[in-house]
Amino acid sequence: MDNIEMWAIGIAALAILAFVFQVVAVILSARSVQKVTSQIESQSQKLESTLSRVQTHLLEISESLEPVRGVVEALSDNLSKVSETLQKRTDHADAVIKEVMTIGQDQAAKIDYIVSDTLGKFEETTETIQKDLLKPAIEIASFIRGIRSGIDALFSRRRGVEKKSEEELFI
Repeated sequence: MDNIEMWAIGIAALAILAFVFQVVAVILSARSVQKVTSQIESQSQKLESTLSRVQTHLLEISESLEPVRGVVEALSDNLSKVSETLQKRTDHADAVIKEVMTIGQDQAAKIDYIVSDTLGKFEETTETIQKDLLKPAIEIASFIRGIRSGIDALFSRRRGVEKKSEEELFI
């Protein structure tokens, strides 16, 4: 039974260790994605501010030069596309984080089920041991104590009879 307990404890420890590794992996992944997202956002803001300034200067120049106006409009369209692309990338990063969190929660639920199931089986095994091994052992021990008490009582009477005989002979 000690081996079964050791196996159960080992399995539970492995499940907990796997859970801890998964949680650490999820946390590290989430932090990494957050860093990338913040870097993309800061680069996007810098790019947008730079492009905004460029756009302003180009609009001033385009007012003086009508043929350049078409180029400025194309640049403005490209800036809008870049902004949309950056927004899509940010949205995709958020979706990845949510998916990683969902997977982590699912894994945590599975590990919780495994640990609960293992503990339930361990409790059932303990009950079986108590019912099938300890109770009969207690009954056998009680039976042996009864026999021992009977033998002790039998031998103590004989000694008492022999002592009385010796006392009668002595007197």
